[in-house]
Amino acid sequence: TRLYHAALSDHGKPIDTDELAASCFSIAEDDEAGQDWCEENGYAGYTSYASLDDLPYRFPIFKDLVAVLDKHVAAFAKDLDFDLGERKLVLDSLWLNILPEGGIHTSHI
Repeated sequence: TRLYHAALSDHGKPIDTDELAASCFSIAEDDEAGQDWCEENGYAGYTSYASLDDLPYRFPIFKDLVAVLDKHVAAFAKDLDFDLGERKLVLDSLWLNILPEGGIHTSHI
């Protein structure tokens, strides 16, 4: 299996990581539904997974992030000669996780 590794700034304008971090912590602090879900499900930390599914709409930095990620995905698909026909790959979910030191979150497919 081939892997893809590149800096976000390799395709598009650099993401302001300070703004991204500030947005993440602001969301986590204000998202009571997400906090409740984490507590009810024994999740150590915070995730927007069960509460917010429109981060690019709410915070422009996430819209910028999606634009850059889309370019990376397109570049990798092209490198793999992935035949999409006339279709495009589309990012359909984006959420954030803030974990305590040593915390983990299992992967999703």
